Amino acid sequence: MSLGQKKGKMMHLAKIAFEKFFIRNMKTGNSEPSYQKYIFKMLGIERLKKK
Repeated sequence: MSLGQKKGKMMHLAKIAFEKFFIRNMKTGNSEPSYQKYIFKMLGIERLKKK
């Protein structure tokens, strides 16, 4: 197995993992990571509220 094949396999697995993560977040309605929410809260930045 060459380096190009190994890199391709890793990219394929990373793509699948990201898609599963993204779909799970969309199903639960969570559009931002928890660490991002925590950091923004520390900085005093809040999301806009729905009307």
